[in-house]
Amino acid sequence: MKKLSLIITLLSFTFLSAQSPDTLWTKTYGGIDWEIGYEVLETSDGGYIIAGLTNSFGAGANDIYLIKTDANGDTIWTRTYGSPGNESAYSVFETSDGGYVIAGKKTEAGQSYSDAYIIKTNSSGDTLWTRTYGNGNTDEINSIIQTEGDDYYIMLGNTRSFGPGNSSIYFLEVSPAADSVWEDYFGGNANDYGQEIIETNDGYVFIGSSANFGAGSFDAWIVSIDWEYNILWSQTIGGDQSDDGYSIQQTTNNDFIGAGRTSSFGPGDFSFLIFRLNSIGDSLWVKVYGGTERDECKSIRQSNDGGFIAAGSTNSFGSGNRDWYIVRTDANGDSIWTKTLGGVADDECHSVIPTSDGGYILSGSTKSFGAGGADVWLVKLAPDPTSINEKHTVTNFSLSQNYPNPFNPTTKISFTIAESGFTSLKVYDVLGNEVANLISEEKPAGEYEFDFNGSDLTSGIYFYQLKTGNYIETKKMVLIK
Repeated sequence: MKKLSLIITLLSFTFLSAQSPDTLWTKTYGGIDWEIGYEVLETSDGGYIIAGLTNSFGAGANDIYLIKTDANGDTIWTRTYGSPGNESAYSVFETSDGGYVIAGKKTEAGQSYSDAYIIKTNSSGDTLWTRTYGNGNTDEINSIIQTEGDDYYIMLGNTRSFGPGNSSIYFLEVSPAADSVWEDYFGGNANDYGQEIIETNDGYVFIGSSANFGAGSFDAWIVSIDWEYNILWSQTIGGDQSDDGYSIQQTTNNDFIGAGRTSSFGPGDFSFLIFRLNSIGDSLWVKVYGGTERDECKSIRQSNDGGFIAAGSTNSFGSGNRDWYIVRTDANGDSIWTKTLGGVADDECHSVIPTSDGGYILSGSTKSFGAGGADVWLVKLAPDPTSINEKHTVTNFSLSQNYPNPFNPTTKISFTIAESGFTSLKVYDVLGNEVANLISEEKPAGEYEFDFNGSDLTSGIYFYQLKTGNYIETKKMVLIK
């Protein structure tokens, strides 16, 4: 277990440190009762897929709710999956065959416990197969991904059926046809909870909360495991009270950016918690955002310029009792802008990702707008204002947007360097894995153009990054086959 040695930076803002981007559009989805959108992804066709739950439609009290939209948020189709019992989806992933895999939990009618539940669909949301996992106690999945190359499904959640504690972190690896499964658990005699898992070059990294390890009643717990599920390193973030980890992503330089909430640091009941680890789990910095009430971060991703976009909910700021809270930072976690969204009632944000046009898409729930008690709320933000991009741009160096974008299978990447020096141009997938090394050599000053061929890659979002001297810039491109 790595020991945490760090300085906590408290950042409590009631003003915008720079102009925040415009809201381009918002959409609500739902009926007369209530719905929640837990995760949103940009799909390979440029639209969006949202997974959550519905109480308005379907066969039971709660059913899994899957919504497919175009790039403007207009509904292409919706699907519900359920039984007379209760089902919820917390995670969705677009699979290599163009379909989707959905993960959450399922409770049969009359059953007092839930099972971990996954659904595989085709590109239209039609069910191909379903599986449940567990052993007579409460089990659930909070995160699902598909591995590169062998297309296995990797899942992380919580189990009360297995492990030494009342709740342990539940890890599952399921074959592409779901005909075999490997299960494991992590934790100690007290409670541990798993929230998100990502694939890395040497295995997986997951984030959650632990009452067994760390300084407080709960600490954010980040664990790296190899392909055989052996722990390579672990790290806790927190103080002497309760702290939780919700979201993790690997950065383009193989660091890790994480987010959650903290009651150990900051002025409020809970505050936004953002932290960065290096590739072996050592803490680089920890930042805390929020006001005097309850604020928590549910999702964080790296933005195109190497900074970060984080989203969650706040009781400290905004127009209602609880509003969406969005924090945009630079690579050091320092605020560029903050933004609240919501109305007079309770609104909660669960997911944010950068989009291929340079903007951001967010999903969650709203009680302020829509048709029912709560609706799925999807919000599209414009790209960062020009002044922010200029702040991070060195004028005598440039990396152009690839053309065409989206592309299939080739695209051109152009850049200009003003001084001779060692130059690298690399391509990464959404998990931060390097998929192509286009340049890694000394280059004289000048203008360059390279053709990138993605014929051996699957459809999806990729990042290309130019490094030369002190200049680093990253841009996003979309491969559609």
